[in-house]
Amino acid sequence: MLLLLYVQLGNEAHTLVENKQSPDEVWRQIGVFIIREFSVREPRYVRIVLHGGEPMLMKAATFDRKMKILWDLLSAELSIEQLKKVSFSIQTNGMLVTEAWKESLVRWKVSTGVSIDGPAEVHDRQRIDKKGRGTHARVLEGLSSLASFEGLKSNGLGGLCVIDHTACGRSVYRHLADETELGGFNFLFPFMNWDTYDQSVVDGVSRFLVAAFQEWCSDLKVGRYRNVRVFHEAIHSLQFLQQPSWIEELTIGHDVVVIESNGTVMTEESLRPTYRGFFTSVSIGDLSMEQLRALPQFQQVAKDTYSASDECFDCALFNACRSGSRINRVGMRYSSKDEELRKSVFCSALIELYTHAAAFLRLNPSLASKATLEFLSAVDNIASEVR
Repeated sequence: MLLLLYVQLGNEAHTLVENKQSPDEVWRQIGVFIIREFSVREPRYVRIVLHGGEPMLMKAATFDRKMKILWDLLSAELSIEQLKKVSFSIQTNGMLVTEAWKESLVRWKVSTGVSIDGPAEVHDRQRIDKKGRGTHARVLEGLSSLASFEGLKSNGLGGLCVIDHTACGRSVYRHLADETELGGFNFLFPFMNWDTYDQSVVDGVSRFLVAAFQEWCSDLKVGRYRNVRVFHEAIHSLQFLQQPSWIEELTIGHDVVVIESNGTVMTEESLRPTYRGFFTSVSIGDLSMEQLRALPQFQQVAKDTYSASDECFDCALFNACRSGSRINRVGMRYSSKDEELRKSVFCSALIELYTHAAAFLRLNPSLASKATLEFLSAVDNIASEVR
């Protein structure tokens, strides 16, 4: 069982929960929560993802104090082997990097992710400061500073790129691969659900992914390997087609808990825009993971995450894609007009990605099982129907 705790560090507010900078007591509660989980069952892995707002708006000394509170609690109660299962990562825009922050990230062995959406002409369309100025140059400067600091790159320095549906996937890939010092990166689908569906966005995302994937394959042919998570996920889900039922996956899968700055707990964050009762009134210090899983909100999200839409049952990609849940987040299946979640809004873009992943496996048959190779012709059929 993998336990993911997404901890809000910034001061960005939303309409349902007062969102203040994380008080020390919340960090103590997180520590107790993790210790209790280890005492009840032995998680395979506990990952604490620190995000915001912008986490580095917090002073590094404050972050140090909070991390010490948490780590002192864990160290007092967990074995060395259990402590090895606990890891930390942080997501930042990279513009507030200081020497103190770099030292703190190394001290606590925090893997670092930087948000960068491509070259300046792409990144600066959306990533602007309060004065309306593009931030690309400052992000690159911060990224370079992080990469040059001893210990940070070995802890993990990755990038998150939100796909701009009007951008060229090839040029964005080349920028991230050749002009940054990222150890790896991921392409994130822009958030959209069926209430905000726009076919032009889907078409643009499809073009972007195909172009970027082809460029990634070109690098592989000449021995240049780039760790691009979404491509690995597509290939991996084709390699291992047999999926258990959602109830079985709940037992062997992972739990996601989003912890707001004031300690309030919510479920899968991609459902935030729907405001469908996926917020709770409980604090991370109130309940154990087992009790949280028993809450209606968590049970519904778990069921939705591991079940597929009726629209998808006849699709050749059903076992690989699972209504988009392998790559997209569950909120991208939401429709206020339907009682059940639908297929992913990016269905046709996913089909294109899976088609190219299937072609990759055919060209590299040693990476695929016999069952997968026999399955790939069906992928071609469904893709040609969509086109």
